[in-house]
Amino acid sequence: MLTTNELLDYRCFGYFYELPTGEEARKYFDIVHHELVDENTGEPQKAAQPDIIIVLLNPASVNPMNGLKGYNCDFSPAIPANVHASLALLINTKNYQYLRILNLSDFAYSNSESIISAFPRLEMKLPEHSLFDPSRAEDFDRYFVKGIPVIIAWGKHKSTANLAYRALNKIKAISEQEGSFLLNISEEEQVDDNEMEVVNFAWKKLPKKPISYACV
Repeated sequence: MLTTNELLDYRCFGYFYELPTGEEARKYFDIVHHELVDENTGEPQKAAQPDIIIVLLNPASVNPMNGLKGYNCDFSPAIPANVHASLALLINTKNYQYLRILNLSDFAYSNSESIISAFPRLEMKLPEHSLFDPSRAEDFDRYFVKGIPVIIAWGKHKSTANLAYRALNKIKAISEQEGSFLLNISEEEQVDDNEMEVVNFAWKKLPKKPISYACV
């Protein structure tokens, strides 16, 4: 893991909070080209919007640079993990400037087997752990940007199937309405949950953004 929020030519931000049960959670993680970051505020420029979204299973960690002071606020500077470095390289080669990472669950578990086994309990006792739950409609409308490419890479797990089905239908409906690119890596048999396989598959399938819109 790196020690700052700088990653290649990108900066990292997130929204970190605690679930009602006290566990750490994250609403989103943004990887933003430095040219879109306001020099005065240190945050993404007000006019800047994500130009691509990837939806993963859950955050592996909660890593605000400012510790507890970085909780419960938008665009809290965040320390990137290895997967974020891989994703920054992916969007850089495809000419994207602003990636937003969302998750099927906000629950931060470093062990994927733990979050998978916890899903039935979460769905029963704490459905708001997911951005895709109806109780989170306001958050969904705020953080799920419409009309941009979406990559789904939350894997294939029996315990997450019901929520994944509902979330996929919601995303598909938006993509069809907006005519935007949708890549569902979770349906690909040759790709498992390994993050590098996901990134490599996305690199092959994700169209480049026209160079005229990219940072140079």
